[in-house]
Amino acid sequence: MNHSESRTWHITAAPAEVSAGLAGIAPVFSVAPAKWRALPLDYADACAKALTDLSSLSPGAAPSPTTLDAYAPPSEPVPQAQLAAPADWELILLVDTGPSMSAWYPTVNRFVACAYELPLFRHVRVVTIDPAPGGCPQWQSKVEALGLNTRNTRSRKIVFIITDGVSSTWKRPELWQCMQQWAQHYPLAVLHVLPYQSWHLSAIRTEPQKLRSHSAGCPNSRLLAQPSSSDPEPALLVDDASNVPAPPIPVLELRKAWLEQWVQLMVFNTQWARQQVLVVPQHLANSIAHVPAPAAAGDNQPDPSRIVAGFRTAASDTSFKLAVALAAAPLNRHVMQMIAAELLPWASPRDLSAVLTSGLLQTVATTTGQLPEWATVTFDFRPGVRQRLLEQGESVDTRKVVTLLDTHLGPVVDAVQGVSQRIQSPSADRFPKVSDETLPFLTVECDVLAAIGTPDSPHREAADLLTERIAAHRAASLTAANGPQG
Repeated sequence: MNHSESRTWHITAAPAEVSAGLAGIAPVFSVAPAKWRALPLDYADACAKALTDLSSLSPGAAPSPTTLDAYAPPSEPVPQAQLAAPADWELILLVDTGPSMSAWYPTVNRFVACAYELPLFRHVRVVTIDPAPGGCPQWQSKVEALGLNTRNTRSRKIVFIITDGVSSTWKRPELWQCMQQWAQHYPLAVLHVLPYQSWHLSAIRTEPQKLRSHSAGCPNSRLLAQPSSSDPEPALLVDDASNVPAPPIPVLELRKAWLEQWVQLMVFNTQWARQQVLVVPQHLANSIAHVPAPAAAGDNQPDPSRIVAGFRTAASDTSFKLAVALAAAPLNRHVMQMIAAELLPWASPRDLSAVLTSGLLQTVATTTGQLPEWATVTFDFRPGVRQRLLEQGESVDTRKVVTLLDTHLGPVVDAVQGVSQRIQSPSADRFPKVSDETLPFLTVECDVLAAIGTPDSPHREAADLLTERIAAHRAASLTAANGPQG
């Protein structure tokens, strides 16, 4: 997957100018055209605004016997403690950019924009964590430039890692090691985009603990920790870091209640809070996710019928219907969002995330020419999977997807322009010429024609003809790549 779209990695917030300049903030990840519908993201606003209490605190009060619980935030007012003055903090967001995280890019954009608006943060900076294999990850140099690896008493930072815990980044040691270092110096939490019930499928393992802040806004290394099953008792901090275990790192579901609970942990140094805490694996083999993120096409392809049947059994009805609808389209994250919003308006980013972590998809590299990012093809179904999914759908729904493509992609993609008419009345002389640029789009069109046609229908005849042209183009390309045979 091409991550050139995530070049913007840091945003500097000037609280006094936020209201006037918010609309001009460059998004972290590229956005689709303004007329394209997208999935609702209202909860991203609520999540960011849950941090507001960090900047509106009153002097501390007497301790309360209540134990805070992330699953049931207290409804009664609780004592508050004085934290730093407004605009005294930097917010550092490290965003996992594994292929399956593309479902959450709009959420990240909204979260960043809302955090920028909060007067608490002097700077809001974003570092994208690209799970590129081999070598020193590029994100490490960006993190070093932000000074996260050392304690700076003049700069107060809060660090969030936003992830689904699925990408290959979690199979490498760099991020695990860096998290332990950051936690020594700053408040650090992992924001998990998947629901808590699905965390066991990711590479992130947690255990419940009772935590208490040693002082307001303290780094993780100054958090007091106890097993969740024990009664709250006084705990001691040991100043010699070599004699204490790794700092606890809270893992939060990206939901308002969870973030509110973490804020309370940061500011209430008289209470214990139940938190899910990251379990750092002894060996990276223990951190492998049990859900398949889209990977590059390979030789060892599983049986498509088995993959589809397994997804149908495990997925929600909405996620499966979304996968069937997406089978009629050339795919990138913008097209996925648009189809979901248009045809399944009740869907959420989690439904799209379920498709991306289903094992149905693979990433592809295509020749894009001058097409904008939202009109390129970055995902494809594994061989045979698209056909199996199209068999599960209704032709009327498949035609709706085709119409959406013609409307939204047709104006900029020659291979898509007029596709709804070709599906309605297939004819050999209407097909665009097969080339490297048109191949990803015409392959999908061929599968759609075959799926909605009967054996003797014009659709099936057109699909057979298009199949022959595609095969001829691939054979010619292979011959050109191998050179003349003598």
